[in-house]
Amino acid sequence: MRGDVQVEGLADLQTHVVELSTAFEGSLREHLALIGEGLASAMQDNILSEGRSLADRGIVWPELHWLTQRIRQHYGHTGGKLVRGGDLLHSIRVLRTTDDSVEVGSRLPYAAAVHFGGPHTDPRTGQTRNVQAFPFAVPSLEVLDDMAELLLDLVVPNDGGAAG
Repeated sequence: MRGDVQVEGLADLQTHVVELSTAFEGSLREHLALIGEGLASAMQDNILSEGRSLADRGIVWPELHWLTQRIRQHYGHTGGKLVRGGDLLHSIRVLRTTDDSVEVGSRLPYAAAVHFGGPHTDPRTGQTRNVQAFPFAVPSLEVLDDMAELLLDLVVPNDGGAAG
């Protein structure tokens, strides 16, 4: 399953990357890989913090369904809302990097259903159920600022703090 996430502020970041790729001599691949790693880390942080890092964007994760809570309690699962075995958490990575783009996400078939919510059919059982949305693939405003700074450093290299 694949889903595309549109993030306010990310379009501006993407525009800056495209502008840089035409003005910058050489490949941006290495720099985009760094940005991708930062975004992957931010998504993992969102999972570990149960979405609290997204409060600056007005995103609040719901409580787990009461039945899910009971099942987890019964089996002794004490991880966060999206952490049981850690499969989703550890699946988030840079998927592909080119000279002018970076793709970050998860190849797990249920990752998009967890992020967006809605109906999801378990491929093993064929059973369909409605999944709550836990948007984890959204960078915080702080992360977007950090990515923009990284791009700015490409255009205006840091001179080590020397006053001019």
